[in-house]
Amino acid sequence: MNSGVVDLQNSTALSNSQLNQTPKANGGELGKEEFLRLLLTQLSAQNPLDPMDPQQFVAQLSQFASLEQLTNMGKGMQDLITFTAANNSANVVGLLGKEVRVAASTITGPGKIQYDLPRDAASVDIQFLDDRGFPVHRIVGAPGEKGMHELDVTQLKPGQTYSMVITAKDKNGIDMSPTISMKDQVVGVNFDGPTPTLLLKSGQKVNATALLEIMIPQAAAAPAPTPAPAPAPTPTPDPNSGSTGGV
Repeated sequence: MNSGVVDLQNSTALSNSQLNQTPKANGGELGKEEFLRLLLTQLSAQNPLDPMDPQQFVAQLSQFASLEQLTNMGKGMQDLITFTAANNSANVVGLLGKEVRVAASTITGPGKIQYDLPRDAASVDIQFLDDRGFPVHRIVGAPGEKGMHELDVTQLKPGQTYSMVITAKDKNGIDMSPTISMKDQVVGVNFDGPTPTLLLKSGQKVNATALLEIMIPQAAAAPAPTPAPAPAPTPTPDPNSGSTGGV
C-alpha cells in the first residue's frame, strides 16, 4: 500500500517524540520551515520499496507554495496598511491651526453652521436641542435657496454642546434632507483610536473621517498707517503792519 502524504493536523506517520522535537513558530502554529522539516522527515522515513506517490507529493508542494504566497501577500497588505496609517497621521497633523468644515449633527456653542439644500426650499427651520433633548434656540425662515448656506449662531452658551435639527420643505410641502456641517479651527489631534480625532477650538471632538473642507485662516489685515500731521503754515509778515519811527 502506498504511503500517504503527511497531514499536518492529524499526522500518524511521525511519532510524538519526533513532533515534540520539531520547533514551532510563534503562537504554537506550524510555519513553512516546520512544514518542510516534517516533509523531509517523512521522505527519509518512507519505505524505499513502497515510496510516496509522486502525484500526491507534487500536489502537496503546490498547496504549500500557494499558502506561502498568500502569507506573503497578507504580510505585504499589512505593511501597506501600516504605511498608509502613518502617512494619514502625518497629513492630519498638518491641519493644526487651520479652519475646517466637518460633517456634524452637533455643535459646541457659539459657532458657525452650514447646510446644503439640494433644491430651493419654501421654508427652512433649524432647532438646537440641549443634552436632554429640549429645544433652546430656533431659527425660523433661514435662507432657502439651493446650495450652501452659512449661519453664525451666537445665541448658544459657550462650552455647551447642542444637537442640530433642520427641517426644510419645498414649495410642494415635500421634506428635503439637507446635509449639515460646521466650521471650526483645529487646535489638536488625538491618535488613541483607530482613526485620528480632531480637537476643535470650541472644545468639540470629531473623527477625521468627517472632514469635508480645509481652509487656511486669512491673516488679519494690517492697520492702515496713521498719516503724519501736516506741518503748520509759516506766518507771512504783513507789510502794512510794519512801524516807522522818526527823531
